[in-house]
Amino acid sequence: SVCEAATENYSIDAVSGATGYTWTVPAGAIILSGQGTTDISVEFGTQSGTIAVFASNQCGDGATGELAIELTRDVADPAGITGQTTVCENATGIAYSIAAVDHATNYVWTVPTGATIASGQGSTAITVDFGTTAGLVSVTAENSCGTSATASLAVALDPAPAQPGNITGSAVVC
Repeated sequence: SVCEAATENYSIDAVSGATGYTWTVPAGAIILSGQGTTDISVEFGTQSGTIAVFASNQCGDGATGELAIELTRDVADPAGITGQTTVCENATGIAYSIAAVDHATNYVWTVPTGATIASGQGSTAITVDFGTTAGLVSVTAENSCGTSATASLAVALDPAPAQPGNITGSAVVC
């Protein structure tokens, strides 16, 4: 597995009796250096395919060795986060989600100080248990080629009502 547009190196052990080597790469890829040798540097494009090599000498060409290459695309940026923008202090089980992101294999969520992710870290949906601090619920998408930009949603907290003062009135009732 190789990231699109990445540059990678490939090599084989020297073949006894060979005087040269011929490499081929997937469509859209370029051999930057090493054609004719046992080591090449390849800049990939956007198409998966096969890297192949055969050794040759004055008597002909040898059998071809091949390696299948599967290209992985960069992860896209997440769209907006869906969920409540105002919640009560100490609320629990508040849901937030995003649509699946193209080429993502993992999602990393962060929540305001004092809040915890009760479930869903690594997925497109989480539930949050809040504390008493407002802030951002944020997410990035990841794959082996990198990390997306961050999507965030500001969350305000409504405080619980204060305890009432002393109750006035007659304590003795007929």
